Amino acid sequence: MTVKWRDTELMLLVAKGLDRAVDGIALQVVGHAKNNIERNGQVDTGFMVNSGYVVGQGVNTYAPANVEDKRALSPQSAPENGAVAGFAAEYSLINETKKPFLWTAVEQTAAQAPGIVAKEIKL
Repeated sequence: MTVKWRDTELMLLVAKGLDRAVDGIALQVVGHAKNNIERNGQVDTGFMVNSGYVVGQGVNTYAPANVEDKRALSPQSAPENGAVAGFAAEYSLINETKKPFLWTAVEQTAAQAPGIVAKEIKL
C-alpha cells in the first residue's frame, strides 16, 4: 500500500475551513448579542440592535441604513485569519457597560465554538 501525502491540499482545506469557522463563530456572537439586547430591555428605536455586523474572511454584513448617520461607526477590517463582530451604533459601548450583551454573547458562543469548528472543517 502506498500513501501519497498531499500536504498542500490538506492545509488549503484546513485553512478554508478555519476561515469559515471563525466567520461562523462571529456570526453566532452577533446573533446571541442581538437576543441579549432584546432580553435586557435595551431596545428603544431598534437602531443599536440592528447595527450588529460581522466582517470576516468570507463575510461582511456591515450595511449602514444611512451612511450619513453620525451614530454609526465604520467597521474594523478583519484581521488575518480572524473576524470582527461589533455594533456600529456609537452608544453601544455605553449600553454594554450598563448591561453587557456582547460579552455575554461571547461567553454563550464559547461553548458552541467546538461544534462550529467541527462542522466547517470537513476532511
